[in-house]
Amino acid sequence: MEAISGLSFPTKDNLCTRFAIELILRRSLELGVHIRIIPSHDRPGNERQKLKAFQCHQETLDIGPVVEEAKQAMGLDSNNRAFSTDILCVEISGPSQPHFTMVDLPGLFLAGNKDQSEEDAKLIRGLVLSCMKKPRNIILAVVSAKSDFALQQVTRYARALDPDGGSHTLGLITKPETLDKGSDRESFYVELV
Repeated sequence: MEAISGLSFPTKDNLCTRFAIELILRRSLELGVHIRIIPSHDRPGNERQKLKAFQCHQETLDIGPVVEEAKQAMGLDSNNRAFSTDILCVEISGPSQPHFTMVDLPGLFLAGNKDQSEEDAKLIRGLVLSCMKKPRNIILAVVSAKSDFALQQVTRYARALDPDGGSHTLGLITKPETLDKGSDRESFYVELV
């Protein structure tokens, strides 16, 4: 997302994306960044109004602080909720921007731990699948070379939801530098590419 948008997103080794971030690029004469929250349909009315009031206009392309403010507005903290189905919408306009929209989603996981519960896993799976099911969406299936390919859920869902040989799925392999040179796993990922 950073390479496409020019924005600086916060990064961590784990539990980074805790809600959907919709990145909208639009061609316009004026340069600007407009950030807002689209509340989840299951939020009570008073919470929906509070989240709809979350607005930010800025010239800078560093949205890290705004993402932290959005987490607070959504009620995400270590003692309360780990994930949200609200959407942080980031719209960037300018004369050199293409017309392009993409959504960064939390990663799929199976087992809970101290930071994320099995209920969180169900919530994220529902969120991810709702986006993957839309036939106009392109699925960017991100897999890590650090993990066994067969254990990465996104590949199963992509095959099930795009059965026509991947007509609207792209694959991305992260962490290829972690593979041992000449290993069977390296050969597998090279063949996969």
